[in-house]
Amino acid sequence: MNMKLPSILLLLPMSLFCAVWQFDIDRLGDAKSAELFTPGADGTDAAILLKYDKGPWSRFNWPQFRPVVGNKSLQFKVRRLEGDLPDTVQIRVLTNDGIEWHSAQTIPITTEWQALTATVETFQYFRGGDPEKLPKLSFDRVIQFQILPGSNGKGGGAFLVDDGRF
Repeated sequence: MNMKLPSILLLLPMSLFCAVWQFDIDRLGDAKSAELFTPGADGTDAAILLKYDKGPWSRFNWPQFRPVVGNKSLQFKVRRLEGDLPDTVQIRVLTNDGIEWHSAQTIPITTEWQALTATVETFQYFRGGDPEKLPKLSFDRVIQFQILPGSNGKGGGAFLVDDGRF
């Protein structure tokens, strides 16, 4: 049994899951659904369409995976649907010590695909662990990617994520 399979899932382009989607994205708060959407970014077969309802907050959690030594950045592509919300997203990562780190700033998104790269400098402490004894964020300890639409209070919406990888 290959114990690194869960971390490999995040490294593969989303389009490889078009025929059989083999993992589930947790939907929290007012997050409504996560489903395949075709086409994906840059000619991939599919992206993941994330839908949410109006409410105080929504969050989509990718499946947890084993930490991978050597991870240096998080890369993904994102866009919203035509005339739809959200106008921004915020990203978070969870480390194996239970600490959540979120992007220091919201990320504006448009109807065009945007390739984004986040490094440890992109993130600041959000919650978990002992705030007085925080370790420095290292992608070597990341076990989950999370994304939040930034405009829940304005109404529901939908956005697409593709090609996520560390």
